[in-house]
Amino acid sequence: MHCDTQPQQPVCNLTVKFQYYILREQPLDQVFAQALNGFIAASQSPDIIAINLVQAEDGIISLRDYRHQMQIINFLHETYPNVHIALHAGELSPKAVSPDALNFHIHDAVFTGKAERIGHGVDIAYENNAEILMNHMAKKPIAVEINLTSNQEILNISGVNHPLRYYLLHQVPVVLSTDDEGILRTDLTRQYVEAVLHHGLDYQTIKTINRNALTYSFLPGNSLWSNANQGIPVKVCLNLNSQACKSFIKDNEKARLQWQLETQLLAFEKQYNATRN
Repeated sequence: MHCDTQPQQPVCNLTVKFQYYILREQPLDQVFAQALNGFIAASQSPDIIAINLVQAEDGIISLRDYRHQMQIINFLHETYPNVHIALHAGELSPKAVSPDALNFHIHDAVFTGKAERIGHGVDIAYENNAEILMNHMAKKPIAVEINLTSNQEILNISGVNHPLRYYLLHQVPVVLSTDDEGILRTDLTRQYVEAVLHHGLDYQTIKTINRNALTYSFLPGNSLWSNANQGIPVKVCLNLNSQACKSFIKDNEKARLQWQLETQLLAFEKQYNATRN
Protein backbone atom coordinates (compact mmCIF):
# COMPACT_ATOMS: atom_id res chain seq x y z
CA MET A 1 0.00 0.00 0.00
CA HIS A 2 3.11 2.20 0.11
CA CYS A 3 2.08 3.88 3.36
CA ASP A 4 5.73 4.56 4.21
CA THR A 5 6.08 6.77 1.15
CA GLN A 6 2.45 7.86 0.62
CA PRO A 7 0.98 8.19 4.14
CA GLN A 8 -1.72 10.61 2.97
CA GLN A 9 -3.74 7.76 1.43
CA PRO A 10 -7.02 7.11 3.31
CA VAL A 11 -6.15 3.44 3.70
CA CYS A 12 -3.02 4.40 5.64
CA ASN A 13 -5.20 5.87 8.40
CA LEU A 14 -7.10 2.62 8.88
CA THR A 15 -7.19 1.40 12.49
CA VAL A 16 -6.74 -2.37 12.79
CA LYS A 17 -7.20 -4.35 16.01
CA PHE A 18 -7.37 -8.10 16.59
CA GLN A 19 -9.30 -10.60 18.67
CA TYR A 20 -7.48 -13.72 19.81
CA TYR A 21 -9.64 -16.66 18.81
CA ILE A 22 -9.93 -19.90 20.75
CA LEU A 23 -11.04 -23.08 18.96
CA ARG A 24 -14.03 -24.42 20.89
CA GLU A 25 -14.40 -27.76 19.08
CA GLN A 26 -11.34 -29.13 20.89
CA PRO A 27 -10.74 -31.13 24.10
CA LEU A 28 -10.98 -29.07 27.29
CA ASP A 29 -7.26 -29.16 28.03
CA GLN A 30 -6.57 -27.65 24.61
CA VAL A 31 -9.30 -25.06 25.06
CA PHE A 32 -7.77 -24.07 28.39
CA ALA A 33 -4.27 -23.83 26.90
CA GLN A 34 -5.50 -21.68 24.02
CA ALA A 35 -7.55 -19.48 26.32
CA LEU A 36 -4.66 -18.97 28.72
CA ASN A 37 -2.39 -18.00 25.84
CA GLY A 38 -5.06 -15.64 24.53
CA PHE A 39 -5.63 -13.89 27.85
CA ILE A 40 -1.89 -13.46 28.37
CA ALA A 41 -1.38 -12.12 24.85
CA ALA A 42 -4.32 -9.71 25.11
CA SER A 43 -3.12 -8.47 28.50
CA GLN A 44 0.26 -7.53 27.02
CA SER A 45 -0.51 -6.30 23.49
CA PRO A 46 -2.44 -3.11 22.66
CA ASP A 47 -3.24 -4.60 19.26
CA ILE A 48 -5.07 -7.65 20.66
CA ILE A 49 -8.18 -6.13 22.16
CA ALA A 50 -10.22 -9.20 23.15
CA ILE A 51 -10.54 -12.97 23.16
CA ASN A 52 -13.27 -14.93 21.40
CA LEU A 53 -14.46 -18.49 20.80
CA VAL A 54 -14.83 -19.78 17.24
CA GLN A 55 -15.76 -23.00 15.43
CA ALA A 56 -19.19 -24.58 15.21
CA GLU A 57 -21.23 -24.03 18.34
CA ASP A 58 -23.37 -27.03 17.40
CA GLY A 59 -20.37 -29.36 17.12
CA ILE A 60 -20.28 -32.49 19.25
CA ILE A 61 -17.53 -31.23 21.57
CA SER A 62 -18.84 -27.66 21.67
CA LEU A 63 -22.26 -28.82 22.82
CA ARG A 64 -20.90 -31.32 25.32
CA ASP A 65 -18.37 -28.98 26.91
CA TYR A 66 -20.12 -25.62 26.58
CA ARG A 67 -20.63 -25.02 30.31
CA HIS A 68 -17.06 -26.08 31.08
CA GLN A 69 -15.72 -23.75 28.41
CA MET A 70 -17.60 -20.85 29.98
CA GLN A 71 -16.09 -21.78 33.34
CA ILE A 72 -12.61 -21.66 31.80
CA ILE A 73 -13.27 -18.16 30.46
CA ASN A 74 -14.64 -17.13 33.86
CA PHE A 75 -11.58 -18.46 35.68
CA LEU A 76 -9.17 -16.62 33.39
CA HIS A 77 -11.27 -13.45 33.56
CA GLU A 78 -10.70 -13.38 37.32
CA THR A 79 -6.95 -13.57 36.72
CA TYR A 80 -6.91 -11.11 33.80
CA PRO A 81 -9.89 -8.82 34.51
CA ASN A 82 -8.80 -6.14 32.03
CA VAL A 83 -8.96 -8.44 29.00
CA HIS A 84 -12.14 -7.87 27.00
CA ILE A 85 -14.35 -10.84 26.16
CA ALA A 86 -16.48 -11.30 23.05
CA LEU A 87 -18.14 -14.69 22.65
CA HIS A 88 -20.00 -16.37 19.81
CA ALA A 89 -23.14 -17.63 21.53
CA GLY A 90 -26.55 -18.72 20.33
CA GLU A 91 -25.48 -19.58 16.77
CA LEU A 92 -27.89 -22.48 16.91
CA SER A 93 -30.96 -23.65 15.01
CA PRO A 94 -33.80 -25.77 16.43
CA LYS A 95 -33.45 -27.94 13.33
CA ALA A 96 -29.84 -28.81 14.18
CA VAL A 97 -29.74 -29.32 17.96
CA SER A 98 -31.98 -30.70 20.68
CA PRO A 99 -34.22 -28.27 22.62
CA ASP A 100 -32.09 -28.47 25.79
CA ALA A 101 -29.13 -26.98 23.89
CA LEU A 102 -31.10 -23.89 22.91
CA ASN A 103 -32.05 -22.52 26.31
CA PHE A 104 -28.82 -21.48 28.03
CA HIS A 105 -25.89 -20.68 25.71
CA ILE A 106 -26.38 -16.91 25.60
CA HIS A 107 -27.18 -16.75 29.31
CA ASP A 108 -24.04 -18.66 30.24
CA ALA A 109 -21.88 -16.60 27.90
CA VAL A 110 -23.12 -13.42 29.58
CA PHE A 111 -23.20 -14.48 33.22
CA THR A 112 -20.50 -17.16 33.42
CA GLY A 113 -18.25 -16.24 30.49
CA LYS A 114 -18.59 -12.51 31.31
CA ALA A 115 -19.05 -11.64 27.65
CA GLU A 116 -19.16 -7.93 26.87
CA ARG A 117 -20.35 -8.64 23.33
CA ILE A 118 -22.29 -11.58 21.92
CA GLY A 119 -21.84 -12.91 18.40
CA HIS A 120 -24.97 -14.16 16.56
CA GLY A 121 -27.44 -14.67 19.44
CA VAL A 122 -29.85 -16.29 16.99
CA ASP A 123 -31.58 -18.61 19.46
CA ILE A 124 -32.42 -15.88 21.99
CA ALA A 125 -36.17 -16.63 21.86
CA TYR A 126 -35.50 -20.18 23.09
CA GLU A 127 -33.48 -19.05 26.12
CA ASN A 128 -34.84 -19.64 29.60
CA ASN A 129 -36.19 -16.28 30.83
CA ALA A 130 -35.39 -14.65 27.50
CA GLU A 131 -37.06 -11.36 28.45
CA ILE A 132 -34.99 -11.03 31.62
CA LEU A 133 -31.82 -11.82 29.67
CA MET A 134 -32.64 -9.27 26.97
CA ASN A 135 -33.37 -6.57 29.54
CA HIS A 136 -30.04 -7.32 31.22
CA MET A 137 -28.21 -7.01 27.90
CA ALA A 138 -29.92 -3.70 27.23
CA LYS A 139 -29.16 -2.29 30.67
CA LYS A 140 -25.55 -3.46 30.98
CA PRO A 141 -25.20 -2.82 27.98
CA ILE A 142 -24.00 -5.92 26.10
CA ALA A 143 -24.06 -5.58 22.32
CA VAL A 144 -25.05 -8.34 19.93
CA GLU A 145 -23.24 -8.78 16.62
CA ILE A 146 -25.83 -9.63 13.96
CA ASN A 147 -24.66 -11.68 10.96
CA LEU A 148 -27.56 -11.72 8.51
CA THR A 149 -25.92 -13.41 5.52
CA SER A 150 -24.13 -15.95 7.68
CA ASN A 151 -27.28 -16.89 9.58
CA GLN A 152 -29.18 -17.34 6.33
CA GLU A 153 -26.47 -19.44 4.67
CA ILE A 154 -25.45 -21.59 7.65
CA LEU A 155 -28.58 -21.79 9.82
CA ASN A 156 -31.21 -21.07 7.16
CA ILE A 157 -32.68 -18.38 9.41
CA SER A 158 -33.67 -15.07 7.82
CA GLY A 159 -36.39 -12.46 7.50
CA VAL A 160 -39.12 -12.56 10.15
CA ASN A 161 -37.55 -15.68 11.65
CA HIS A 162 -34.40 -13.75 12.53
CA PRO A 163 -34.29 -12.04 15.96
CA LEU A 164 -32.79 -8.73 14.74
CA ARG A 165 -35.97 -6.75 15.36
CA TYR A 166 -36.54 -8.62 18.62
CA TYR A 167 -33.22 -7.28 19.91
CA LEU A 168 -34.00 -3.78 18.67
CA LEU A 169 -37.43 -3.88 20.32
CA HIS A 170 -35.73 -4.60 23.64
CA GLN A 171 -33.13 -1.85 23.04
CA VAL A 172 -30.21 -4.27 23.03
CA PRO A 173 -27.32 -2.54 21.22
CA VAL A 174 -26.92 -4.06 17.75
CA VAL A 175 -23.95 -4.05 15.40
CA LEU A 176 -23.78 -5.66 11.97
CA SER A 177 -21.04 -8.08 11.00
CA THR A 178 -20.17 -10.24 7.99
CA ASP A 179 -18.95 -13.18 10.12
CA ASP A 180 -16.82 -14.78 7.36
CA GLU A 181 -16.63 -12.24 4.56
CA GLY A 182 -14.41 -14.22 2.19
CA ILE A 183 -16.10 -17.58 2.65
CA LEU A 184 -19.63 -16.19 2.40
CA ARG A 185 -18.76 -13.89 -0.52
CA THR A 186 -20.36 -10.88 1.10
CA ASP A 187 -19.36 -7.56 2.64
CA LEU A 188 -20.52 -5.18 5.33
CA THR A 189 -22.44 -3.02 2.87
CA ARG A 190 -24.55 -6.03 1.97
CA GLN A 191 -25.48 -6.51 5.63
CA TYR A 192 -26.89 -2.99 5.77
CA VAL A 193 -28.80 -3.58 2.53
CA GLU A 194 -30.24 -6.80 3.96
CA ALA A 195 -31.24 -5.00 7.16
CA VAL A 196 -33.14 -2.36 5.19
CA LEU A 197 -34.75 -4.55 2.53
CA HIS A 198 -35.68 -7.59 4.58
CA HIS A 199 -36.00 -6.22 8.12
CA GLY A 200 -37.49 -2.78 7.44
CA LEU A 201 -34.86 -0.74 9.29
CA ASP A 202 -35.07 3.02 8.76
CA TYR A 203 -32.18 5.42 8.33
CA GLN A 204 -31.99 6.50 11.97
CA THR A 205 -31.77 2.88 13.13
CA ILE A 206 -29.10 2.12 10.53
CA LYS A 207 -27.21 5.22 11.65
CA THR A 208 -27.32 4.10 15.29
CA ILE A 209 -26.13 0.61 14.34
CA ASN A 210 -23.28 2.19 12.40
CA ARG A 211 -22.30 4.25 15.43
CA ASN A 212 -22.57 1.19 17.66
CA ALA A 213 -19.72 -0.49 15.80
CA LEU A 214 -17.37 1.98 17.49
CA THR A 215 -19.33 2.69 20.66
CA TYR A 216 -19.33 -0.97 21.69
CA SER A 217 -15.89 -1.75 20.32
CA PHE A 218 -13.00 -2.45 22.66
CA LEU A 219 -10.99 0.53 21.49
CA PRO A 220 -9.16 2.31 24.30
CA GLY A 221 -10.42 5.66 25.51
CA ASN A 222 -13.70 7.31 26.45
CA SER A 223 -16.78 7.41 24.25
CA LEU A 224 -17.90 10.49 22.37
CA TRP A 225 -21.43 9.75 23.60
CA SER A 226 -23.06 10.40 26.93
CA ASN A 227 -26.13 8.57 25.57
CA ALA A 228 -25.33 6.44 22.54
CA ASN A 229 -28.92 5.32 21.85
CA GLN A 230 -30.18 8.90 21.68
CA GLY A 231 -27.07 10.24 19.96
CA ILE A 232 -26.25 12.74 22.72
CA PRO A 233 -22.54 13.63 22.82
CA VAL A 234 -20.56 14.37 25.95
CA LYS A 235 -20.82 18.03 26.97
CA VAL A 236 -17.45 19.06 25.59
CA CYS A 237 -18.47 17.76 22.15
CA LEU A 238 -21.95 19.25 21.79
CA ASN A 239 -20.13 21.26 19.13
CA LEU A 240 -17.96 18.74 17.30
CA ASN A 241 -15.71 21.47 15.95
CA SER A 242 -15.10 23.22 19.25
CA GLN A 243 -11.60 23.42 20.65
CA ALA A 244 -12.78 21.62 23.79
CA CYS A 245 -14.00 18.68 21.71
CA LYS A 246 -10.80 18.53 19.68
CA SER A 247 -8.81 18.48 22.91
CA PHE A 248 -11.04 15.66 24.20
CA ILE A 249 -10.41 13.44 21.17
CA LYS A 250 -6.73 14.27 20.73
CA ASP A 251 -5.32 11.40 22.81
CA ASN A 252 -8.56 9.42 22.94
CA GLU A 253 -8.59 6.75 20.25
CA LYS A 254 -12.22 5.67 20.58
CA ALA A 255 -13.62 9.21 20.64
CA ARG A 256 -11.35 10.27 17.79
CA LEU A 257 -12.66 7.54 15.50
CA GLN A 258 -16.23 8.28 16.59
CA TRP A 259 -15.65 11.94 15.78
CA GLN A 260 -14.35 10.98 12.32
CA LEU A 261 -17.46 8.88 11.72
CA GLU A 262 -19.74 11.74 12.75
CA THR A 263 -18.04 14.16 10.38
CA GLN A 264 -18.40 11.61 7.58
CA LEU A 265 -22.09 11.06 8.38
CA LEU A 266 -22.73 14.80 8.42
CA ALA A 267 -20.99 15.17 5.05
CA PHE A 268 -23.00 12.29 3.61
CA GLU A 269 -26.30 13.68 4.87
CA LYS A 270 -25.45 17.14 3.58
CA GLN A 271 -24.64 15.73 0.15
CA TYR A 272 -27.82 13.64 0.10
CA ASN A 273 -29.98 16.57 1.18
CA ALA A 274 -28.41 18.70 -1.54
CA THR A 275 -29.45 16.20 -4.22
CA ARG A 276 -33.05 16.32 -2.95
CA ASN A 277 -33.28 20.13 -3.12
